[in-house]
Amino acid sequence: MIITGASSGIGRAVAQRLAQWEGSLVLSGRSHRRLAETRASVAAQGARATTFACDLTAPDQVHELVAFAETQGPLRAVVLSAGTGQGAPVGEQPIDRWRKIVEDNLLGHYHLTRAALAPMAQRKQGHFVFVNSVAGLRAFPGSSAYVAAKHGLRGFADTLRQEARAYGVKVTSLFPGATDTEWWDKQEGEFRRDLMLKPEQVADAVEFVLSLGGEGVVEELVMRHLSGDF
Repeated sequence: MIITGASSGIGRAVAQRLAQWEGSLVLSGRSHRRLAETRASVAAQGARATTFACDLTAPDQVHELVAFAETQGPLRAVVLSAGTGQGAPVGEQPIDRWRKIVEDNLLGHYHLTRAALAPMAQRKQGHFVFVNSVAGLRAFPGSSAYVAAKHGLRGFADTLRQEARAYGVKVTSLFPGATDTEWWDKQEGEFRRDLMLKPEQVADAVEFVLSLGGEGVVEELVMRHLSGDF
């Protein structure tokens, strides 16, 4: 199983939650040091985990990631939780930053999905879990690039689901509300982080959708803090 964004936040929480699952976890992210920290926390639970630093927007690196994962065992699931974002009004967001946010949150997922789909389709078994966001369902002011990418990711996952079911491959989109991770440290403004989901709660949802056996599949799952969006 590949888990992207595993160096921190939701990705790290997912890796820790799935540590006891059968098979090896391949932890992917951009930071060697932080991936090593996640690996150590997973290994402390007695699980097998390896790391592979990778920029998902670089196709060659993505193909190397999938090839490496296949050496660890048949690739049965990919949890795509990597993403970036920095808000600004439409008229103030530099085009290079806008493009970077879309590439990180949409194009990178496309590259990995395309590379991983081939071995899954050949075995007629697999599961893609896209950790999207409620920003993939509604708009938030000051977040045009992030919202556009997340809406695009939902459309991509929906299309993939239609195509991949012929190969026995499942596709789930998870839409968590604001989640208390260090992502918010980089955003301007003040936020009620006590009214956010915890990464561990999102990890619970990932484990749930992966645990549904047979031909059942959770296609979409929306989760928020009890207080709603803010």
